[in-house]
Amino acid sequence: MPFGALVPLSLAVVFSLVYGVFFVGQPVGLAQSVVKTAATGFLAIAAVSVGASGWLVAGLALGAVGDWFLSRHDDRAFLAGLIAFALAHLAYVFLMIWGGALGPVPHSAGGWVLVGISAGLGTILFRHAGEFRWPVLGYVLVILAMGLTALTLPHELALGLVAALLFIVSDTVLGFELFVLREGRVRRVAPYVVWITYWLAQFGFLMTFSGISFT
Repeated sequence: MPFGALVPLSLAVVFSLVYGVFFVGQPVGLAQSVVKTAATGFLAIAAVSVGASGWLVAGLALGAVGDWFLSRHDDRAFLAGLIAFALAHLAYVFLMIWGGALGPVPHSAGGWVLVGISAGLGTILFRHAGEFRWPVLGYVLVILAMGLTALTLPHELALGLVAALLFIVSDTVLGFELFVLREGRVRRVAPYVVWITYWLAQFGFLMTFSGISFT
């Protein structure tokens, strides 16, 4: 691994662990927002340090911006975070196309599964998201486009598909946490599932498309 990437990648891991241990599910605060943003922001810096694709840098950086806004827990910030993550997913769509997606043998069965899941998720969230129902529905469509693109990645980029699926899991659980689940054990556990799957998804995209290797 290049030394220039080792430092920001190590910091990203540290901040992700600190956030997961001390800040997940806690009240809004400046320290929480800074740590959460840094956990993804340093992944973007690691990508820049190795000269990775601008699409990858954009996806990670927009994810960090989205992390900041979603950590603020108010309506305007939520909408800003939703837009940032939608743009991040579009960046990943272009990144995957640039990296070899849209191959001749897409996983058609998996595609239909994703379409079905997205249709169900979109229907449920549309009923529960109130004033955000249209932005949330648009976001579900963007996530679907990202997932369908990932299904066409070649086998040597299979980690990118795993990252995309983890992102879908994270956003699905987040949608239920925000709009559907009532107070209880499941809702208390949900933020941990969201954070773990989300950060691993971002890390997966970095490792797939940056050329960084631990060997």
